[in-house]
Amino acid sequence: MMMFTRKSAYRATASDFRILQQHMEMGIFPSSFLFFNHHHISTSACTRKPSLPQNNGGFVSKNSTNIIIDDALASFYRMVRMNPRPSVMEFGKFLGSFAKKKQYSTVVSLCNHMDLFGVTHNVYSLNILINCLCRLNHFDFSVSVLGKMFKLGIHPSASTFNALINGLCNEGKIKEAVGLFNEMVRRGHEPNVISYSTIIKGLFKSGNTSMAVQVFKKMEQNGCKPDVVTYNTIIDSLCKDRLVNDAMEFLSEMVERGIPPNVVTYSSIVHGFCNLGQLNEATRLFKEMVGRDVMPHTVTFTILVDGLCKEGMVSEAQRVFETMIEKGVGPNIYTYNALIDGYCLQGQMNEAK
Repeated sequence: MMMFTRKSAYRATASDFRILQQHMEMGIFPSSFLFFNHHHISTSACTRKPSLPQNNGGFVSKNSTNIIIDDALASFYRMVRMNPRPSVMEFGKFLGSFAKKKQYSTVVSLCNHMDLFGVTHNVYSLNILINCLCRLNHFDFSVSVLGKMFKLGIHPSASTFNALINGLCNEGKIKEAVGLFNEMVRRGHEPNVISYSTIIKGLFKSGNTSMAVQVFKKMEQNGCKPDVVTYNTIIDSLCKDRLVNDAMEFLSEMVERGIPPNVVTYSSIVHGFCNLGQLNEATRLFKEMVGRDVMPHTVTFTILVDGLCKEGMVSEAQRVFETMIEKGVGPNIYTYNALIDGYCLQGQMNEAK
C-alpha cells in the first residue's frame, strides 16, 4: 500500500492519532488535533477558524431558511413519536436525504435534536454529520463528532476518513490531509477512488502538481482504478495550471482505457485552450465532443463564445451562439455578456444592441 511520507514522519502521524483517540475516549476534545510533519509538501495559506451561529436548537447557517428547518423538524418529531420508533438506519436515511440536497446546516440541527430525544447513532449517521460539518468548513467541530464515535465504541469507516480528508483539503491543510490518509491505511482501511480523488484535488489546489500526478499514477498499482471523476479532477487542475497538453494526454489515456469523457472533461480542456488563445484547438475539440455524442451544455457553449470573442472572432462566436439555440441549450447572462463585449471590442455597437 502506498504511503506519501517517510517512515519517521509516518510513525509520528500514527502516534498523534492514537493519542487523540485516547484523549477523546476520556472526553477531551482539542480544537485542532492533527499535527503532522510532512516537510516535502508545500502549504496553502488558506486557514479558517470555525464560527457557527446558534439557531433552532442547533447549528445553522445564515442562509438556511426557517421553512426548511421547520419542515425537517416537523417530520423528525413525527418519527420520534412513532411507536415503535423507526430504526437508526431510517433516521440515517432521513439525514441523508437532506445532505443530498446540500442542506448541511439542517442536518447538523437535526442531529442535535436526535441527541436531545435520545435517538441513537451509528457510523452511517455520524459520517453524514461529519461530512456536513466539513462541507460547512467547520472541521474542528467534525473532530468532536469523531470523538463521539470513539466514546460510543463506533469504529470510523473509510467514509469517515474520506469526509475528514476532504474537510482538511477544503481548509487548505494538505499536510494534515496526507497524514490522515496515511493513518487511514495504517488502521486497515483501503483507500477508494473517493479517497484518492480527494487527495489529488487537494494536492493540485495547494500547488503540489507533480505529487498529485504521482498519486494518480499509483492508484491502479494499489488496486484502485480511477473513474471519470478522478480523470476530470486531474484534467481540470492541469488546465487551470495552463498545462493543457498534459491534460490532453490524460484525455487520450482515459479513452484508451474505455472510460468515456463527459461534458465536464471536454469543457475543462476547451476552457484551457481558450485561456491560452488556442481557439483552433478549442474549436476542434468542441467538434470532437459533439462527434462523440457528448452534448455541450450552457457552460461549454459560453466558454467557447467568450474565447472566440476575446480573440476578435465574433462572427465565429455568433455561429456558435446560433448553434446553441438550435440545439435547445439556453444561453445565460454570461453568454450574452461575452457576445456583447465581443461586438463592442470590434466597434459593432449596433450588433451589440
